[in-house]
Amino acid sequence: EKLIQGAYAGMYNYHHIWDCMTNGDVRADNAYSGGDNPANIQLDVFTVSSTNGNVGRDWNSLYSDIKNCNLILTNVPNIQDSKLDNGDRRKQILAEASILRAYMYFNLVRTWGSVPLVLEIPKNDKEFYPAKATIEAIYAQIISDLE
Repeated sequence: EKLIQGAYAGMYNYHHIWDCMTNGDVRADNAYSGGDNPANIQLDVFTVSSTNGNVGRDWNSLYSDIKNCNLILTNVPNIQDSKLDNGDRRKQILAEASILRAYMYFNLVRTWGSVPLVLEIPKNDKEFYPAKATIEAIYAQIISDLE
């Protein structure tokens, strides 16, 4: 229960609606970047640098949420607790984690296109920097998670 609560709690750190608007609608001229925030203005005029605070914040937040979902999907099947099997609670937790991970990847692929597709907890330092997956592979995983 604490793991799934943690997965949902992570969504509060990433202000999904506002950031999706800033990262998407501002670039499409559907919204005005507003104010004097240089990071937002960079998005608006297509001059985003690698040090843009919005990019780092949103990238880290989305992958942190994915990590929380992966922890659930990896560990919950092995937890020995009869309460999880009452009323199919274990299945519900796993389904919710899959849907949340799909949502995070949907935001990642729409914002940045090809991104790393991390579906397991890294086991060593070499796994901390996975290669980018194809856009097709990311959407296939989103569909798989939702099914």
